[in-house]
Amino acid sequence: MRSVGRPKVWVPAAALVAALFGPAAVQAQADPGQLPVLDIAPSVLNYAQDASVREGLQQAFAAAPVRRGARAPARASLAYDSTPALRGQALLAFAARAPDAASAEAVRTAFAHNDYDKAYRGLIASYGLAADDVADAMTAYLVLGWLIVNRADDPHPGSVQAARDQIAETLADDPRYADVKARGPAGEEFKLLFVATHAGWNSARKDGTLPAYEAGIARNLAMSGFDMKTLDLTGAGFTARR
Repeated sequence: MRSVGRPKVWVPAAALVAALFGPAAVQAQADPGQLPVLDIAPSVLNYAQDASVREGLQQAFAAAPVRRGARAPARASLAYDSTPALRGQALLAFAARAPDAASAEAVRTAFAHNDYDKAYRGLIASYGLAADDVADAMTAYLVLGWLIVNRADDPHPGSVQAARDQIAETLADDPRYADVKARGPAGEEFKLLFVATHAGWNSARKDGTLPAYEAGIARNLAMSGFDMKTLDLTGAGFTARR
């Protein structure tokens, strides 16, 4: 991405792998950028596609912009306990969403020896998002999708936090997410989707398939009710483009 003088939450995938897992891991691991992320994403997005959640988010994003400083921060807790067991279960569930057995095995191989949770934490570190909160994980993916679709510069951390407030307010009103046990699987799969999507984005830029990748991300999000070409990301969070 282009530098705009702010910390980068989404750094090149190869550099991230080298920083977090050591230089040898870049060559040793299966390339997460070659995973069938465009095929997997729609079913993970089902966590945000429930009618009440989708409509709540659409209403929040379409509302007239409100300066974040003019209202109390909405730090609704949607935390859960991100344990190794939960992360292992989430990886199996994520791989099972692949379109065929070979693709599922590729997902398991890509993440078998690399800690996706550690990678996720490294990517979001500068933006104040938590690694054990379903609203934060959903925010990370939706902001990344918005960046990809709009070919945007890195967002200001305050804009990311404002988007997180919008998403947390909506999820906090959904009875499913009142149950801490329901938060974990959704949060961990969004973290996996975020890491794999970022890696795929980097690979698409390298191999000349970026337009198709951008179109695929845009299509998946639009099918789930998030038309990122109609939204801006501002200090008020996601707002309808005017």
